[in-house]
Amino acid sequence: MVVPRDGYEVPDDWGDLIGLKGSGSNSVVIDDAFVPTHHTSSVPQFLGEWPMTTELLPGAEIHGNPMYAGGFMGFAISELTVVQVGAARAMIDEYEEMLGTTVTVSMSGNSSTKRCMDPDYQRSFGMALGWVDAAHAIMMRSGELYMELAGNAVETGRPVSSEDHWRLYGMVQTAARLSWEAGELLFRTAGSGSSLDDRRMQRYWRDLCAFRSNSIHQFDFRARTVTQARFGLPIDRM
Repeated sequence: MVVPRDGYEVPDDWGDLIGLKGSGSNSVVIDDAFVPTHHTSSVPQFLGEWPMTTELLPGAEIHGNPMYAGGFMGFAISELTVVQVGAARAMIDEYEEMLGTTVTVSMSGNSSTKRCMDPDYQRSFGMALGWVDAAHAIMMRSGELYMELAGNAVETGRPVSSEDHWRLYGMVQTAARLSWEAGELLFRTAGSGSSLDDRRMQRYWRDLCAFRSNSIHQFDFRARTVTQARFGLPIDRM
C-alpha cells in the first residue's frame, strides 16, 4: 500500500546508535489513516517472495521495466549492502594512505620503516583488498542476476521463485560478511590514532558495526531458508 503523506508521521528518533547516523532511518508511525483502494495492491509478499502466479507485478505493469518484477528482497538487501561494500572500500583507501605515510611501531619504539614495507601490514592490506574486491564482484553479479530473473518473469510470466530470492539473498549476505571482515581487519591493525572521533576510519567502522547488528542481515539465522527453498520445503518465516 501507499499511504498519503498526511496519513503518517516521521518522529525524530534516529542518530543515537553507534553508526549510520546520517542514514535518516527514522520510524514511521501510521495511526488510523485512511488509505484509498487505488493506493493498495492485492498481490501479497513476504520479504520479497511473490506468490507463484502469472500475474504481472504492479510496478512492472505500470512502468514496463523488469526491475519492478523481481520482488522486494533482492533489491532491498542489495541496496543496503552495496553501501557497506563502499564503506569497506573507503577503509581500503584510508589504510593505503596510512601505509605510505606512517612508520611502524614496535615494542622497542618507532622505526623509520614505512608500514607499506612491513610484512604484517602488507598481509593485512592484501587480505582486505581481496575481500573487498570479491564483495564488489558479488554485488555486480547479484545486480545482473536480479535483472535477469526479473526480465524472465516479464517475458515468460514465470515469477521469480522462492529459491531464486533466497539464493540471491545468500549471495548478497556473503558480500556483506566479506565487507565486515575486511573492515574489522583494517580497523584493528590501523592503530589507535584511527579510532579518534575526527578520523574517517572510525566513522566507516562504526557504520559497518551498526549495519552488522541489523536482524535482517544475520545470514546464519536464515541460511537454512535457502535449503528449505531449494528442496521445496515450507519456508520458516522467522
